[in-house]
Amino acid sequence: MKVFRGFFLCFFLVLFANVGSAQEREFHGTKLNVPMKAEKGEVVAASNEGTKQLQVQMTESFEAKKGFLKFQYQEGVIYPLRSLKDGYDLYYDNKKLTQGKYWGVGINEDDPEDVIAVIVSPEGDLLRLKKYKLNDRIVMTESFQKCSDCYTQELRFAGMQGNELLFTYRELIGVLNKVRFEDEFTFSFEQNQMIDYKGLNIKMLKASNASLEYEVVELFESLR
Repeated sequence: MKVFRGFFLCFFLVLFANVGSAQEREFHGTKLNVPMKAEKGEVVAASNEGTKQLQVQMTESFEAKKGFLKFQYQEGVIYPLRSLKDGYDLYYDNKKLTQGKYWGVGINEDDPEDVIAVIVSPEGDLLRLKKYKLNDRIVMTESFQKCSDCYTQELRFAGMQGNELLFTYRELIGVLNKVRFEDEFTFSFEQNQMIDYKGLNIKMLKASNASLEYEVVELFESLR
């Protein structure tokens, strides 16, 4: 389970209260350092933030017991990260309530190879089922959703007049893509020239009034 050690070293978890899910902002956008072509009016580069949900998924069915309680883990079931308490990252589904308790998966925050079956109270308290080790029965998964309140930044190629490249920049907000800000500007074209605008860095390759060939070296700076 060394994959967990690398995973948790790479990501800082934004952890919410007991019933809230743990999510991260993930910045997405146009691929970098790849030759591309945009026709007049088309998007040259775009980026936006998404919401990443951290989860674990069972790879086989399994039963854990606590007194008279039996907790059935089913193959393929996904448990989202809900809270951090008592030294474990807790993955459980708060829709699966059994006799006043939720069952799920706990990953020791100090030892990512310590993966156990857990029972969680509605208040987020942890009961450790240490004899039930789940290391070989789970995999880490991620899911992404576009934020309803996140900005999307985009740059469009508006053509060329003489030696001047024409661009339109827009900031769109929410799932309805409402325009928050719009700007028009020009750059003088030179082959292999670097254009820098709001953190977006583009290498110009070829240009005409009809199309632009380029590579995106760096994306926009995040608005958040």
